[in-house]
Amino acid sequence: MNESSSEEAEELEDTDETDEELSFPIISSGDSKCSDTDSTGSYKESKKLKKNKTRDSNVERKNVKANSNVKKQQRNIKVEESRKEIKTTGAKIAGISRKGTTSKDKGTGKLNGDMSEKRRKKKNKEKSITENMDIAQGHKSLKTLPGGTSIQDLKVGSGPQAKPGKRVHILYTGKLKSGKIFDSVTSGKPFQFTLGKGEVIAGFDVGIAGMKVGSKRRLVIPPSQGYGKKGSGAKIPPSSTLIFEVELIAIS
Repeated sequence: MNESSSEEAEELEDTDETDEELSFPIISSGDSKCSDTDSTGSYKESKKLKKNKTRDSNVERKNVKANSNVKKQQRNIKVEESRKEIKTTGAKIAGISRKGTTSKDKGTGKLNGDMSEKRRKKKNKEKSITENMDIAQGHKSLKTLPGGTSIQDLKVGSGPQAKPGKRVHILYTGKLKSGKIFDSVTSGKPFQFTLGKGEVIAGFDVGIAGMKVGSKRRLVIPPSQGYGKKGSGAKIPPSSTLIFEVELIAIS
């Protein structure tokens, strides 16, 4: 009886030891290493994917920026081309304005600019003709001298007086009654002659006498004291009335 109880007790102890051994996790050292490797690989792969994603994002941003710069350059080029085109068009328009636009009528073929210049010249000519006709017809300020030459003082100087035998230095402009200028000395070396010696037409000798240095005088000289019935070359027709504006510069 006692032996039997002792054997049962030993069997129970053996059974407890076996249960204790089975209660520990059944994981080999090799399995533990595989698990650690798998975990490390997943982390590295995740990190690599994140790095690639960041790189792709940076590349995409660079591409967007590059495209933006290209579009900006294209806009600048278009703006510059537009400015050049506007500038060229403006220059052409200004050139046309200066030259005048041509008439549609091929028969006329004249520029507006030329027409404006002609109108200005015509207006000045008409003014000159009116002025000269008033003088020729006896303006109230005209004084007629012996021989028919008329004088009109435009400005009275204060210098020495021109007398026969003195050498006078003058600037002058000579016109016909039409207003056409046939001769002039308006700058540079003055024209000079000895007064009263017949070196010039008679109207000059009698018309300038009595002027003072610094004076300006208008002379209306009839053909009889000018170039007479023959005239003088192509510029002064026969029997022409001559109109001079004279300024006395000096007397010697």
